[in-house]
Amino acid sequence: YEEALKINKVIETMYTLFPNLKGGLTNITIANAPENTDYITKFQPIYQFVNIGADINQYNKINKTQILLNSYYFLNKNMTNKDIKTIVGDNWYIEDATWESTIAHELGHFISFKLLLKENNIESVTFVNQENELAIENILNLVNSGDFSYNLLNESVNNYNQKYEANLSIEEFAKTISEYASTKDNNNRIIADETIAEAVHDYYLHGENMKDTSREIIEIIKEKF
Repeated sequence: YEEALKINKVIETMYTLFPNLKGGLTNITIANAPENTDYITKFQPIYQFVNIGADINQYNKINKTQILLNSYYFLNKNMTNKDIKTIVGDNWYIEDATWESTIAHELGHFISFKLLLKENNIESVTFVNQENELAIENILNLVNSGDFSYNLLNESVNNYNQKYEANLSIEEFAKTISEYASTKDNNNRIIADETIAEAVHDYYLHGENMKDTSREIIEIIKEKF
């Protein structure tokens, strides 16, 4: 119950900071990960849920857009009573991160997803029928490419460099936020979704005292919303 209250506080605060979050998130759910330590929290933009293999000509389909909380941690007081740094290390997340604040990070992923939907004039991916199936498949491809978030991050870096007369690369910019914010994919490209999510995490934890690099991302998010 105490853990649920902490989680509720994160959600309430995030929806106050970002009123545009309303709509589209179907679940914040306890889950059993394939391996105990696969993740702490995880965002799934499109999780096929109903009529997965059915013919769209006969049956509509349903997707979930959800945040998963790993039961290994969130149903385990021996874990939640520890500082999260004992699991992920000192500099992985934004300073002052907690088990519960990682949900703000995942809601940061949801923010990127909402902006992607907005750009493509799609309200929701939950209900799939013949009319919108191809558009939703296109959204999934765009999510997987990461290009939308990378472009948003690149815009943030350019704004920062201009404002502060700096010359940071995307990698250097991301590294100022946290280690997690600067992780790269198999092609050695910054995973912009993680950078954005950590900037949101920073804003949740520190408000106007967030890092200037995070602020540039948050300003673009609010402008796009």
